[in-house]
Amino acid sequence: MENYQKIELYLDNDRAGDLLAEKLNKLHSNVIDQRNQHKDFKDLNEYLISKKSEEQIHIEEKPTYKMRR
Repeated sequence: MENYQKIELYLDNDRAGDLLAEKLNKLHSNVIDQRNQHKDFKDLNEYLISKKSEEQIHIEEKPTYKMRR
């Protein structure tokens, strides 16, 4: 892991994620815990699904035009 400039962690927001992030931060100075990006969700996947749903809600329908004869 020392061969990399930085390693971003996107772990679950649970006790196991806490323990692993803490352990890796102690072992490697190039580890960055990115769970603050999805702190209100169980994990990154749940966050991404919520964003996808949010985007779908905000999609505006295209106006329809009737052709004249």
